[in-house]
Amino acid sequence: MKLLTFFAACISLAAQDPPSPIVYIDREQVKPGRLAQVVQMEEGAARFCATARCPNPYLALSSITGPTEIWWINGFDSADTMERVWRDYAANEQISRELNRVAADKADFVFPAQNIIARYRDDLSSSSSTTFAYSRFISISQIQIRPGQLSGFEKIRMAIRSIHQRSGRTQWVYQVSSGAQEWTFFVMTPARTMQELHLFEADGERNPGTADLLRDTIVSSETRLYAVTPSLSMPAQSWIDADPEFWKRP
Repeated sequence: MKLLTFFAACISLAAQDPPSPIVYIDREQVKPGRLAQVVQMEEGAARFCATARCPNPYLALSSITGPTEIWWINGFDSADTMERVWRDYAANEQISRELNRVAADKADFVFPAQNIIARYRDDLSSSSSTTFAYSRFISISQIQIRPGQLSGFEKIRMAIRSIHQRSGRTQWVYQVSSGAQEWTFFVMTPARTMQELHLFEADGERNPGTADLLRDTIVSSETRLYAVTPSLSMPAQSWIDADPEFWKRP
């Protein structure tokens, strides 16, 4: 995990369960054949963060489809909070020393990370009681909007939101503000089981008209599946209380 991400993860005031108003994502692609080494290093880093009493939860996701990736997601209540976290913890010598060591040790095993800041779009999202505590898998679609088509995309997403709200489906929509191309969105669908995700996808297939309209407003869309990875995460106490066995640290 990158140093900045660890600073972001190590303060209680920044703790936000989804949908957080702002998320900071450290997206790291692992080089072929190097996953075991990276996981070993990052598990040690997560244990360090726990030992250092870093109370702010963060979530690690490991790719199931597509390239071998790990995402670390940190939530914040505001940009000011995020900036204050970085400023305060940049001065912590113990954390700086340890996390710089981890970054140096794994530098040859990973490609340069993509650091992304995105803002939650409540008007485009459907949110129920689903949180990280109960999520085991998350489908993430990265969508690039055509120039001049933002309002059309938003109208279609609002219609989809209404459908999902009525059926109790959870889907978080984030608009990227830095770290990716302009007009990039992440659509995150959390689920407890793979079957839940398949049912969600089946619902979409039963509404081909909506899918056709979406295609007219976007340049590209790619969906990948990720597994929540407890050993690389810093779970909130509420997540642990909800399912101690799942969140138990090795």
